[in-house]
Amino acid sequence: MKVSVEYHGQMRALMGRTQEVLEVEEGCTVGKIVVEKQFKGLMFVGTQQVKEDRVLRDGDVIVLLSPIAGG
Repeated sequence: MKVSVEYHGQMRALMGRTQEVLEVEEGCTVGKIVVEKQFKGLMFVGTQQVKEDRVLRDGDVIVLLSPIAGG
């Protein structure tokens, strides 16, 4: 099955792209994707914030957003 990954914030610069499409196996979780990408930050599927145990479905759009620091 295919899922899209969108990169935002510092993750975009780190990955050198804004998005990519991944082929993943049935039952794949957001956690597996973030471990592969060595990502630490906010994770969304569509507009819903999710945790690493969220099981992906064909066509899901994962949004990875680096935390923003500042004051």
